[in-house]
Amino acid sequence: MCPKYYSTPKKSQKQYYSGKKKKHTIKTQVIIEKDSKKIISSYFSYGKNHDFKILKNSKTKFLSETTILVDLGYQGIQNIHKNVLLPKRKSKKNPLTKEEKKNNKAISKMRVVIEHVFAILKKFKIISEKYRNRRKKFALRFNLIASIYNLQLLI
Repeated sequence: MCPKYYSTPKKSQKQYYSGKKKKHTIKTQVIIEKDSKKIISSYFSYGKNHDFKILKNSKTKFLSETTILVDLGYQGIQNIHKNVLLPKRKSKKNPLTKEEKKNNKAISKMRVVIEHVFAILKKFKIISEKYRNRRKKFALRFNLIASIYNLQLLI
């Protein structure tokens, strides 16, 4: 009989494990102001958490007149905040109409500014590659990178 060379994750590691990604994960939620492209807020979650659940746990408050641009991971936010631009999801039984496709395209054109900010942050490799340092320091390091990015906008 061969001995087992692998071990099960320890209890302290279970909170970081995501079954969907099949690895240990740290999710980052970033709030960006669309006009100035500044990073206003960031919140971190470990393991398997949905985007909307992370938003609720962060306890971020928005003004009622603020328009929020989100992706489909935040379905349900329209019940909390009235001024939300959320793309319409298609299903097998209900394909999108031409008007809904047009609205989704307009929303994605507005969101592309935010996606460009994510691309700039991924140049620092802390988000895009495997994080091999202490997990407790991830939030500090990400916030430092976000402040460098915000400072770069001023120059």
